[in-house]
Amino acid sequence: MKGLKKKSLMLAALLCMVGVGIGSVSVEAAKKDKADFSDFIGSEEDMAGGTVAPGLTYEKEEDTLNLSFDTNGYQERYYTATAFKNLKLNLNESAGISFGVSNNTDTPVRMNFALFDADGRTMDVGAGFYVRLQGEDISYAKVEYGCFTLPAGFAGTVEIPFDVLAFQDTGERAGEITQIWGYGIICVAEQGETYDVTFSNLAFLTKEETVSAAEPCELEIEGDERAFRPKVGESDTPYHAVIYNMLGESSPAEAVFSLDTDYEQASVSEDGVLTLGCKFPEETIEIRAKTPDGLEAVREIQIYDSWTNSVSTDNGYDASLADPSEIEPIVRWADDMRSPHTLWLIRGAALAGGVIFLGYYLAVRRKSRGGK
Repeated sequence: MKGLKKKSLMLAALLCMVGVGIGSVSVEAAKKDKADFSDFIGSEEDMAGGTVAPGLTYEKEEDTLNLSFDTNGYQERYYTATAFKNLKLNLNESAGISFGVSNNTDTPVRMNFALFDADGRTMDVGAGFYVRLQGEDISYAKVEYGCFTLPAGFAGTVEIPFDVLAFQDTGERAGEITQIWGYGIICVAEQGETYDVTFSNLAFLTKEETVSAAEPCELEIEGDERAFRPKVGESDTPYHAVIYNMLGESSPAEAVFSLDTDYEQASVSEDGVLTLGCKFPEETIEIRAKTPDGLEAVREIQIYDSWTNSVSTDNGYDASLADPSEIEPIVRWADDMRSPHTLWLIRGAALAGGVIFLGYYLAVRRKSRGGK
């Protein structure tokens, strides 16, 4: 992901240059006041800089813009394809933006949406913030390394409140936006990927129409990445749920925990305590959490044994401590050895052996003396 981080920095520089050019737009362009996908300009191909020139096709009657490109045969790295439009707009009564999007491939699309101000600065959805995706269901996509991800085959609407926009050069939230001089689309792809995306129905939204950035959007399960499987008995590992809003702010969540499967040797309480028995056979387990509002989270937990239960020497010899059940036969044998009857038999055998040895010794001695 380091290459992608570098790419987001290169992207910031590219869009800043785009913003500088906005100041030279014609008077005729400045008079336009309708936001749509017409007159978009694509980035130029510059293989050394990791930029790809996208194919742009605009359908006026439906106001749709198709953006496509592929990086097959390119060297291994991340590439950026951008398309932007110079347009002066007053946004005093706007609080967000929405647009339709259709991902026409089975490849997830990494993208962002940018606005340019009169100073040539670029604003897009900031790192750690979320956009709202309205497809068959409502979901949220988090911005990481400068992009949020559209799932493969996604068809629906992307909604972005201005509250989640941040300046690319500083990462600070943009705050109130009253005027822009342009807007654009940013796509980032790896080598060997193909993008084919259609955009439509661009609209700036009023405050009443815009989703609140305080909207709960993601549930996460927090706690240890591993759970202990004891040698005997049971172990308990606690987990808890937190909820994030579109600004990436977290707060404790009221959630009910459960397991994806019924196990004889594993259970989780409703408040998140995972209990494992010593005979639990799996190496991983999934726990789930769900809020009353319907937000869900799933987390895979690795199962581990204590070092006292699993120790190997340098040559691979298993030096683990044995389970009590494994040494039970030895204990029973030792118990038999300690019984009075067995002890008298051992003593008798030892005495008889001593008598035999002494008799043999005396016989050999007499014979030796007689030989002299």
